[in-house]
Order: sequence, then C-alpha cells, then structure tokens
Amino acid sequence: MRILLISYCFPPFNSIGAIRPGKLASYLVSRGHDVRVLTCSNQPFPLGLPVEVEPGRITAVVGWSINAPAEWLAGGRELVAREGFARLTATSKRMGRLARWYRTLLHWPDAQVGWVRSARRAGLTLMHSERFDLIYVSAAPLSALRVGARLSSEFDVPWVAELRDLWTDNHAYAYPAWRRAIERAWESRLLGSAAAIVTVSAPLAAKLSHHGRPVWEIRNGYDPEDTAGWSTPESTAPDELRVVYTGSVYPGHHDTETFCAGIARFSALGGRIRVVAVGRDLAALAASAVRHNVSHLFEIQPTIPRLEALKLQHSADLLLMFLWQGSEEGIYTTKFFEYAGVGQPMMAIGSATGDVARWIEQSELGSVASTDVEVAKALVLWQTRKGSTGKLSVPARKREDFTRQTQFARLELLLRSLLPS
Repeated sequence: MRILLISYCFPPFNSIGAIRPGKLASYLVSRGHDVRVLTCSNQPFPLGLPVEVEPGRITAVVGWSINAPAEWLAGGRELVAREGFARLTATSKRMGRLARWYRTLLHWPDAQVGWVRSARRAGLTLMHSERFDLIYVSAAPLSALRVGARLSSEFDVPWVAELRDLWTDNHAYAYPAWRRAIERAWESRLLGSAAAIVTVSAPLAAKLSHHGRPVWEIRNGYDPEDTAGWSTPESTAPDELRVVYTGSVYPGHHDTETFCAGIARFSALGGRIRVVAVGRDLAALAASAVRHNVSHLFEIQPTIPRLEALKLQHSADLLLMFLWQGSEEGIYTTKFFEYAGVGQPMMAIGSATGDVARWIEQSELGSVASTDVEVAKALVLWQTRKGSTGKLSVPARKREDFTRQTQFARLELLLRSLLPS
C-alpha cells in the first residue's frame, strides 16, 4: 500500500501524541508499505523522540502559532515546550479565565489551526507527485482532520480518521454549549466523509458509531524493543520507595490532593518515599504537595527525552498514574501501556470502579487507591514487599497482551480491506 500519513505530532518532537503515529509509520514501512509522512516542523514541544523512518519519507511544514501572545506571556515558546502553560494560569484565576476565552474564540478546532494551510499546500504537492492508495490521519490535534478530508475529496482517495481522543464527545471538552453545537456539525461533516474511523477503545468506538462509518478499535500498546536488553537497575534503599510520574497533570480531572494527602499519612507513619515527576503542566501537583507539607519529598522537572523517561520509569519502585475522575469509560492512555511495558508496578489514584482500574488489578499490574488512607495503606504494603524481595516488578507474562505490534497487525489487515480487490 502507498499511504500518506498526516499527523501534526510526530518525532523528533517529544509529545505523547507523537509516539503512536511515529510507531505506526515505522511498523508499516517494516511491513513493506510505501509511507509518506506529512507533519509540522515547529511543534511547541522539546526534541528527543527517536525518528524511526528515513528522513526522506517525511515532509515537515512550518505552521504559525495562534498561541504566540500567550507563549510570550508565559516566558517564551521554549519554556512552554518544556513546562506547558499551567505555570502561568495556576497562579492567577483572572489569567485562567482569560485563557479559557482565548481558546474558545480562537482555537478552531484547536491551537494548531495555523498549520492547516501550509499542510494542505504540501499535501497537494505530494498528491500531485505520487499516487496514494489511502490517506491516514492521526488526531489530535483535530486540525489534521481538515487537511486529510480536503485532500481526499480533491483527489478521490479514501481516507481514515484516527481519533486517539474524541472531539465533541471528549471527556475533557471545555467549551460552551454554543460552540459544541457548531463543532458537532463540523465533526459530522468531516468524519462522515471518511472511509473508516479508528479509535483506541471499545467505549470510545461506541460513541463514534453515530457517524455512520465503520469504527475500528485499535488500542495503544508498548514496544518491547524499546527496553530490550536493559538490565535491572539497582534498587534504592530497601526501606525507601521511589515513585516516578512522567507526563502532564490535568487539574480537576487528576486527583493530586488525595495522592499528596496519602504521602503525608505515609510519611507520618515513618515511611520513606521520594516522588520524581517529569513533564509539562505539573503545577497542580506541585501546589498539592505544598498544601500537604510534603514538597520536600518531591522532585519536579520539565519534560525530558523519551528514552530518558523510559529509563527513569525503569528505575522506579512504583509508577504513579492518575485515573480520570468521573464516569468516563474507555480512556486507555498511552501512559498506561508504556508503564505496562516498563515492568514496574503501577500505583493508580482514582476510583477503583473504572475499567482501567479493573484492568490494573485484574492483570496484577499494580494497585488502585481512591482515598488518602488507601494511598498510605498501599504504600506501606509496597514498602513491606520491597523490604522482603529487594525489588518490585511485574512478571513479563502479565504484560504480554499489551504490545503495540499486535494492534498494528490488526489495523494493517483492516486498511487492506479498503482497497479494491
């Protein structure tokens, strides 16, 4: 198959949204398919993600930033790339309200709107110069869907819309009802023109079924080769737990208060712990640590390259995961699968009734705590286990169902089904 893969997020820019399209391109090329990638050359993320396809397959275009004024206020684009905007908005309610209105009025459909025109021009050049069997668009950002749908219409080539996160049905949709109504019509028009829709879980697939197109569930996964050959790191002191978190924190949806209150209880019981958090938008976690007088037990850093993040996870006793607060099902984050691949047990903070929480406990990948008492109790148990075994880990046989290659193999067969026989 000759495939044009469109994704704003792509390596070497180090964002969680770049991992899946980067791995998909690599997998398809390894299977003998001719893949061309259309992406952005000035993404607001730090570098550090390995590029696993030949540079000649990648067309990267410059997009203007609609967030340039906000980036200037937050200290510059480079600082925002490392730490996000949370440091700016967390310190001022007025600034937070201003940011919400700015996004509502100017992010159509998202902050990457300034990429669309140059991406479409580059796509036209690619489509004129080569014959493609299909167009595959990986979103978010959702603006990439506009590019794929337009090219599909102009060249009569089927396109597939991958939504790693939903659009108007997103569990974190933060805009007013009037905007949602406009975007629903826009979403229906775009997705209704796709040959198929891809998403990452069965509950999300069910939500997308009303668009009247085939919806395929292709889950995220981890890549065993990313950590192949790594030796088991030396353990920290037997009576100290090293907890690692990599990623972003979403205030109002991630329960940092319960976690930090549990840390305070555990410490008061004589427990020894060190929490290392690395990523963007960690201001809410830092603030919770201050409120519960445990900030001295935390080490909070900006984003680091993915390989370093994997090594940091590999060095942990426990991998911290915040479950999404609310009744939303089907939010299987890339972080969950990445953690599963590293092989250290997870400690998830949130309701034990959700599907991800059940998955963690049934697969024996870690523990789930929803109150500060449960957090402290779990930490005591993990500390006791570490003291008796010397090192915490999850057996490889418990992680076999979470590889990315299994999911991509299924996607490959489905993509083939779209081509004329």
